[in-house]
Amino acid sequence: MDVFSNLMVIGECLLDARRTQAFQNAINHVVKADDIVMDVGTGSGIMAMFAAQAGAKKVYAVELAPEVAKFATQNIKANNLESVIEVINADAKHLPFAASVNVVIMELMDTGLVAEHQAQAINNLHHNHVIKDSTRLIPHRYQCAFELIEYDFDFYGLHMPFVVQARNFAVSDHIKQRLSDTAIYRDINF
Repeated sequence: MDVFSNLMVIGECLLDARRTQAFQNAINHVVKADDIVMDVGTGSGIMAMFAAQAGAKKVYAVELAPEVAKFATQNIKANNLESVIEVINADAKHLPFAASVNVVIMELMDTGLVAEHQAQAINNLHHNHVIKDSTRLIPHRYQCAFELIEYDFDFYGLHMPFVVQARNFAVSDHIKQRLSDTAIYRDINF
């Protein structure tokens, strides 16, 4: 696993204020006092920390990459939240977790739910009864969409055409022209 890239992606996520604030708003709305929360794919630990700030009694912050789990642990300690948040270095697709939780947060969203295996992780949590009918999910729904566009591949005065994976809203600055409407090809209710 390329940990340097993992840490870079975490930095991109932290800089994506629109996405991070949307998650923070959802967490503040959904997490109640004394809830048990699991943050799957915790990365920097920011979602787990938002849950702790929202009043969660206990937050399990699950992270696959050991170096990223260490980074999250450092961030949690730096914010004096280690009494509420426990970092678990494990793969959520195979996590043998025996307790149920009130809220599951998964910010493992990537193109079509493929790259970060969110669907497999959710299926495993359902299989192990971590997620029950009463468990609240953030996000609870995911729409996969595409749109045909003409894209400006000029970067810093140089032309560099390549496949761009849009990880944040800054990619919109390079759209020259929209060639189609946005089409939703999958609407998933977790």
